[in-house]
This record gives sequence, structure tokens and C-alpha cells, in this order.
Amino acid sequence: MANFNSNQFSQQRAKGYLTDKTNVNIRNCRILPTSVNSFSLGTAVKIVNGVSKVSLVEKALATEEIFGFIVSNFKKNTPVAGDIVEVAYDNSSLSMEAGAAIAAGALLEIVSASDKVITNAGVNVKIGMAMEQATADGDIIEVKIKTPVQI
Repeated sequence: MANFNSNQFSQQRAKGYLTDKTNVNIRNCRILPTSVNSFSLGTAVKIVNGVSKVSLVEKALATEEIFGFIVSNFKKNTPVAGDIVEVAYDNSSLSMEAGAAIAAGALLEIVSASDKVITNAGVNVKIGMAMEQATADGDIIEVKIKTPVQI
């Protein structure tokens, strides 16, 4: 299933869009107001402590247990500290950017510096499975999220 950005000049899949209409594991979260990290669609996040009426999240490293990934928002696609974002977590399907060639069915990990996914090398946290092949860096593929944190 293809997902498109309404501001595109050509019809191609866009990063950070939900790919399965039955995604039920979406949660509104607030980015930690004191965060100095940059965020984009598909950024991996973890739950952190703090005072808020919704869960607080911060950018996660590849070695940390990941709660989920920031998904597309038509109002603002580059969230900043303090913003409310939707986070897709366990068993959701999301369009994500590949950091290299990836085989369909491969277990994946994140590259936190670029918000891309690569084949898991067995050291970092597994974040899900490639539902289709990526032939090169920059390809947008469907990823079934399967994070260690399950609610």
C-alpha cells in the first residue's frame, strides 16, 4: 500500500506514514520540552520521566529500548521539543527510510543519527521486520514494528 505526501510533485512513497489501515497502536506523546535533539518522521523514541498529562518521549539511541516511532502529521512534519506527536508502537506498520540494501523479511535496527533502518547486526535493539526489499540507501520501505517494549 503506497502512502503519499500531499506536497509531492511526483507520486512516490513518503517516510513516516502508516501503511496498514488497521494500526491501533498509536499514542499521543509530548517530546521532552528540554530536549536538544532533532526529530523527524520516523524518529525512534523512548519513554522518559517528567511532568506531563501525556507520555513524555525523547529520541532513542540504537542501543536503547525503543517505545515507537514518530508518524506523519499534516500540520507539522518536523516536530521540536515540547510538541505533541503521534507515536506508532508495537505491531504498527510504517514507511521508513532504508540506510542500505535490505532483504524482505530481515530484522531491522535504527541508525539514530539519520533516522534510517538497516539490517540488524545482532548488537543493537531489533525494532521490527522489513516487509519488502530495499535495493539501496534512501529507499522507502514498509516496516512492521516489533519493539521490545510492548503494552
